[in-house]
Amino acid sequence: MAGHRQSPRLQGYDYSLGGCYFVTICTRDRLCLFGTVVGGAMRLNGCGQVAHDGWCRSADLRAELDLDAFVAMPNHIHGIVVIHPAGDAPPDMGRGDRPVALRRPM
Repeated sequence: MAGHRQSPRLQGYDYSLGGCYFVTICTRDRLCLFGTVVGGAMRLNGCGQVAHDGWCRSADLRAELDLDAFVAMPNHIHGIVVIHPAGDAPPDMGRGDRPVALRRPM
């Protein structure tokens, strides 16, 4: 059993507030499930494509969410999300109409 790791969360910060958040999601046991790096470029496999597509759909499913940079690695993903407090989403952007700055798979 792995030891307890220290939380990366900022002590006393209210994470229910809107703002920009850097997110890292790792695979269980850090298994390389999303693809491989070939010649310095990430090549997504089927599981990696599912992770990528799920990330992209997040903004379509959640009106309070905008997406920024995203990258999939063999055993984890990194992304930046912008969370708007309830009722604070940009008025000119309906669901699915948000600009998305994503790094597309090769």
